[in-house]
Amino acid sequence: MTMPAEDIVRITYHGKDQKIGQTLVGYYSQRLIRKAEEGLARNKLRDSKSQVPYLMGGIEVEEHRAFWRPERLLPFSLICVVSLIGVMVFLGVLEWADPSFKSERQVARYLGLPIIGTLPDLNKISAALDAEHSSQEGAPIE
Repeated sequence: MTMPAEDIVRITYHGKDQKIGQTLVGYYSQRLIRKAEEGLARNKLRDSKSQVPYLMGGIEVEEHRAFWRPERLLPFSLICVVSLIGVMVFLGVLEWADPSFKSERQVARYLGLPIIGTLPDLNKISAALDAEHSSQEGAPIE
């Protein structure tokens, strides 16, 4: 129940079944009007024309899906946490079960041979040379 204006009360139903909503809104609308009339009669204000409660128009039913409701927060949070934990466990198992070598030291230990030399990562060397070259271009010439 909301009051969009000072003298108007709006009763709404949020649920799955349209017929039940229409029935409940109609029942509570009539009950609210009847209670307001009883209150006016009890206070002897029934003679005033401006204070007579009445139902404006018929019952309007709008159907729409609610994207978010507060009661959905706990299940949504649980699903997110369980999914995140599941993905992290899955990735951990994949990484642990991966038989590939991660470094030169692993290869040396596996083969039982010493490391004589390695090929450097040329991408890192290229990035370092580019950074050095661009810093020299911005420096003033003496």
